Amino acid sequence: MRFIGARTSLPQIPVVVDNFMLEGKTWLVMSRLPGHCLADVYPEITPEIEQRLSSQLSHILAPLRAIPPPGPARAHSRPHEIRLTHNDLSAHNILVDDDWNITGIVDWEACAWMPEYWELTKGTFLLQYRKGRWNRIMTSVFPGYASELEAERYIVKYRRRYT
Repeated sequence: MRFIGARTSLPQIPVVVDNFMLEGKTWLVMSRLPGHCLADVYPEITPEIEQRLSSQLSHILAPLRAIPPPGPARAHSRPHEIRLTHNDLSAHNILVDDDWNITGIVDWEACAWMPEYWELTKGTFLLQYRKGRWNRIMTSVFPGYASELEAERYIVKYRRRYT
């Protein structure tokens, strides 16, 4: 998060206050962001709100996705560009205010450089997000990756048969 904070002006991410070990566990203390968890008000989303959320997420994530990967990751950036991703983007990790404005994105510990389509495929991986509102929001925020999404779902489906 410090890395992101140093390279963007995103106000929607928490600031790391401290990190420490206690009784064999690692703890990360972050600033509190305003808003409600989007997942808690998810049933209230209308098509208009869906469109607003898609637009806001696109705007918020654009600077993040523009940060080039450091070091040897650049060698793996074809045929898909490598982009900095939240890597756990879901309604559970997005905060909104009473007017449906996104006030924060939390749970950044999985942040990583991944193929440009990854945020879409990972963000719709859980069964409850494969169809409906969240799928429409994510495919609106990350358009043009229908075949990658289909391929990822195919891999997951058949991996379960053999593991």
